[in-house]
Amino acid sequence: MGGWHGVTGWHGWDWQGWSALVALGTLALAGVTFGLVRMTRGLVTATAALAVQTQADVEAQWVPILVGTPSGEGFPNPSVRLEGGDIHIALRNVGRGPVVNIGARIGGSPRNNDWHTIAPGEWSWLTVDHTKYTSTLDPDETVWDLDLRVVYADVSRQKVYATHAWLKAYPRDGRVERGTIAYEGPPEFWT
Repeated sequence: MGGWHGVTGWHGWDWQGWSALVALGTLALAGVTFGLVRMTRGLVTATAALAVQTQADVEAQWVPILVGTPSGEGFPNPSVRLEGGDIHIALRNVGRGPVVNIGARIGGSPRNNDWHTIAPGEWSWLTVDHTKYTSTLDPDETVWDLDLRVVYADVSRQKVYATHAWLKAYPRDGRVERGTIAYEGPPEFWT
């Protein structure tokens, strides 16, 4: 306990228990600090998970999607045509993000690059040289079944997407018909 010092009276700082109380207070403060560290770590982990989820949600909202244009008002008719060694196909971006770095190939032909951009809600002609592929086909055939694959990127140029089109070309009369055009999502490979 404290000590009595004659003339000055009670002096509490002489009490031997102060060291024990300070030690207990320090231990309690260390416990509270440890609890705050654990809680903060949990919040940081939850925030990181939320950031990843938010990033995925934002990216999903800005995905470009190319599809064929319908024939009719405001769109070309026909929506695919054959001119010399080129096939011209009208594609529309129905996604929310712009389409950039468009590349296309027919069958196993080399890739054609068309570097223009298609904004969301807009359409554009894609021109593909078919001669490198069709030169291996019999020109006397009445119809060529062409497998057109269009690959393009989003605005970040980090994610790549693909649209697949099946075309029938009639080489004798220079006609081409559009079959199904389907959005594939990210392609497995593109060489």
